[in-house]
Amino acid sequence: GDLVKIDGNALRVRTMQEGHGGWVPAMSATLGQVGRVVAVGADRVKVEVPGKGSWLYNSDLLTKVDKPRSGSGSSSPSEISVGDLVRVDTDAARVRLLQRGHGGWNDRMLGALGKVGRVVKVDSDNDMTVHMDGEDWLFNPASLTLISGGGSKNAPQPSSSASGKDDSSDSSSDEDISGLMRHLAAGRDQLTVLDLLKAALERDEDEGGGAGTPRAIKTLSPEERREKLYELLPKMSKVIDMVKSKRDGGSVSTIKDKLEADLDGPYKAFPKKAERKIMGDHLANIGGARALTDYLKFLMNGKHTEEQVQLKCLHVVRSLLWNFSDASFEFCRELGKSGLLQIVSQDLANFDGADLKHEAIRFVVLSALGVLHNCAKVSENRHFFQDIKAADRIRPYLQVEDLELKVPAVLTMAYIVEDRNSSLIEVDDSVADYVIRTMNKALSASDMRADGYSVMELAMALGALARNDANKELLTKKGALKQLIALAQDGDGSDKEQAAKALQAFLYDPDIKAQLKKDPDAVTVLNQLREHDDHAVKRAATEVMQTLQKSTAGDCEYMQKCMKFKTSLKLKDHFFDERFNMCYCAKCHLSRGDQDYYKRGEPPKDYGLPVGWCRFSLKVPPRATALDVFHKWHVAFHGTTAGALEGILNTGDLIKAGDKTMEGSTLSEREGHYKESWKPDGFNTKQVFVSPSIHYAGLPAYAKASSFNLRGTTYEAKVALQLYIKPGSYKVGGSTVAKKNIDKRFSDTEIEWSTDRHGVIIAYGLLVKLEQK
Repeated sequence: GDLVKIDGNALRVRTMQEGHGGWVPAMSATLGQVGRVVAVGADRVKVEVPGKGSWLYNSDLLTKVDKPRSGSGSSSPSEISVGDLVRVDTDAARVRLLQRGHGGWNDRMLGALGKVGRVVKVDSDNDMTVHMDGEDWLFNPASLTLISGGGSKNAPQPSSSASGKDDSSDSSSDEDISGLMRHLAAGRDQLTVLDLLKAALERDEDEGGGAGTPRAIKTLSPEERREKLYELLPKMSKVIDMVKSKRDGGSVSTIKDKLEADLDGPYKAFPKKAERKIMGDHLANIGGARALTDYLKFLMNGKHTEEQVQLKCLHVVRSLLWNFSDASFEFCRELGKSGLLQIVSQDLANFDGADLKHEAIRFVVLSALGVLHNCAKVSENRHFFQDIKAADRIRPYLQVEDLELKVPAVLTMAYIVEDRNSSLIEVDDSVADYVIRTMNKALSASDMRADGYSVMELAMALGALARNDANKELLTKKGALKQLIALAQDGDGSDKEQAAKALQAFLYDPDIKAQLKKDPDAVTVLNQLREHDDHAVKRAATEVMQTLQKSTAGDCEYMQKCMKFKTSLKLKDHFFDERFNMCYCAKCHLSRGDQDYYKRGEPPKDYGLPVGWCRFSLKVPPRATALDVFHKWHVAFHGTTAGALEGILNTGDLIKAGDKTMEGSTLSEREGHYKESWKPDGFNTKQVFVSPSIHYAGLPAYAKASSFNLRGTTYEAKVALQLYIKPGSYKVGGSTVAKKNIDKRFSDTEIEWSTDRHGVIIAYGLLVKLEQK
C-alpha cells in the first residue's frame, strides 16, 4: 500500500530492469510517476500507476513517498491538473518543510502563502508550477488545495485572488501604464502599445466552451475520442468562415465567443500531439492560418464599438496563432505565407529594451518568440525570415537573463542563420542545461512534453544547435547523445525520425562519431530503425549509420594516400564537403559489412559501390535538395582525367564531345571510345556517357591513369565522378569500348548510359583509385 516514485531516467530503468521484470516501451509512460505498491516479490515489486496499469520493477528504482498529512486541507495530487485554480497553504513552516526536494524554498515565497493561482505545469515529479502575481512558483502539491477546475493553456495565465477574480486588472494603474508608454517608443497605427498591454491584462477568464472539459474527454475510449474530435472539425470550419466574412465592428463579440468555444475549447480539451496536429492541419487546409492573421490585422488597425471586447478578442486570436503553430507544421507553412511573421517580429522590435518582467509585455514578447520558433522549424519558411530580417529583431533577446525568453530566441536563430554565422547560436551553460533538463523531463513525461516543449521539437533543437561546433561538444558532455538514443528507441515515428536527424548533426565531429560508434546499445537501436516500417524513419536512420560507418583519413592508410593525391591536384577546397568522405578500399568496405550493389531512385535502379576507390564528397547545388535527387535520381559514375577535373568543377556540369569548355577549347571523344570515324551506323557520339558500374567507368577509355609518387613509391592514379542522373533522361545501351563481361551485375547490353541533355547530372563525389606500379 505504500506510495512510491518510479525513477525517471529511461536509460537507467531499462538497464536495471533486466532480470527484474524486464522492459517494454509502454513502461515509458510510468517513469517519474507516483504509484502504489500492490505486491512484493523476492527481486521485484509490483506497482500500480493510476491510468497506466500495473508493472513489475526492480526495487532499487523505487523511492518511497510520504503520504500527505491528514487534515492539512491539501488536495490529492491526482485531483489537481493543469489549468486548475489552487490555494497555497498559509502555514509557512509546513510549506518550507514540504518544499525540500520539491523545488526548494526562498523567503520570497512568503508572499505567495494563502494566495490563489493557476496551475500552469505539472512535472514528472508531480510538482506543480503555479502562476500568480506575474510569477511562476514551483510547489509540492501537498501544499496546494484545489479551488476550481479549468483547462490547460499554453499562454501564461494571470494570478487570481481568493475570490477567483483577476488581480492584475487593478494592479496596474493608469499612471503605471502611462509610465510604460513613455518607456516604449513604438506603437501601432491606431491600436497602440497601451491597447496591447490592456488586452493582455484584461484576459477573459471564462473557461466555458462547447468542446467539453479535459476531464470529460479523459473518460472516453481512444475510438470515442477520435470520433468526438472529428465531430468538432466542422464547427472549426464554420468559425473560420465567420472570421473570413464578418469584419464589421459589431461582430467582434460574437467572433470572440465562437473562437473561444470552437477553436480554443477543442485545443484545451484534446491535448495529445496527434489530436492537436489533426486540428492544426485542418485549419491550415481550410485557410484558417491566413484568416486568423488577417483578423488579427483587422483588430489591430481599426477602432470598434466594443473596445474592451476588441482587446480581449485580440488576445484570443494571438493565443490561437501561437498554440496551433506549436501543433502543426502545415499550419506553420500557411502562417509563413500569411504575413504573421512580419507582425510578431515587429513586436520584438517594439519591446526591445522594455521591462520584460511586466506581465503584459512579457506575454507579447513570449508569444512572438513562440510563433517565430514554431515557424522557423519549417524549412519552407526560412526565406520569409530572411526577407523580414528576423535575425536582427531576435538578436537582442539572446542577451536577456530570462531563460523562458532567451531559449526560444536562441532556438529560432539556430534554424534561420547561415552556417557562416553559426557563432550567433553558440550557447552557454545556462541554455544548454535548460535544454538538456527539459529534454529529460519530457522523456519521462507520459505525454513527452515539458515546459511547453515536445520531445520532438527538443530533438530538432539539439540538431539545430549542433550546427555550431562548440555546441556539439558542450551538449554531448551534458548527455545529449544518450537522450537522442533514448528517444530513438521509445518515441513515436516522428520522434524517432527527428532523433536520428539530430544525431546526424552531431556525427560531423569525429570525436563524437568515435564515441557513438563504440556504444553498442546506440548502434543496435539505429540498426533496428533501419528496418522501421515508416519510410522517413528508415531513411534517417540509414543516413546516420552510413555516416557512422564512413572512414576518415585517420582511420585508413589507403585513404591517407588518396588524400595526398587529391591535395596534389590543387583543387579549391570550396568544391568539397568533407563530412561525406568515404573510403571504399577492401578493408573499409568489409568492416562496414556493406553489400556490393544497391538500388537508388524512382523507379529503383541498381548501381555498384566503388569498391577499391576513395570518395571525396563534393558540395551539391541547392537544386539537388529542391529536386530531392538524393532519393529520386539514379546513381552512376563517369570516368575522367585528373587534368579535366578543374574544368568540370568550375563549370559544374559534364559537357559532351563537340562542346566548348570554359577555357574555349572543344571537347573531343576519348581514345578507345566511339568517334565519328569509328562508330556503328546511327550512333551519336555527342553525348555524355556514364555507367552504373565503376568497373566500366574506370576503364582507360574513360579514366585515363596518371603517375603519382609518394614517399618514393610510384602509383597509377585514376579519377572518376560519382553522380546522380535524372531517371528518364538517358538511354541504356551496350558497351562502346572493346572490353566485355566487365561487371557481374550488369550485362554488356545495359552497362553504358548516355544522355544529350544538360542539367540532368549532378556530381556529388570525386573518386580516387591508387594502384602501386
